[in-house]
Amino acid sequence: MVVLGNPSPEQRRTYRAWLQENHLKYKGQWVALSENRLIAHADSSDELKERVGDRNGNDVVTISIG
Repeated sequence: MVVLGNPSPEQRRTYRAWLQENHLKYKGQWVALSENRLIAHADSSDELKERVGDRNGNDVVTISIG
């Protein structure tokens, strides 16, 4: 798994919980999450960036689910 962004420890726990519940559905894809909410998903990081723009940071994190 590759995580891009700078989530706080609390946000990391939230993302881990989301991943535990949803990882099989999005296996092999990149996902963009904000809080405990899916913003977008795509087959590549470039495609995901086109969908969500350059929003990585404290409010949005992108994750590659292997």
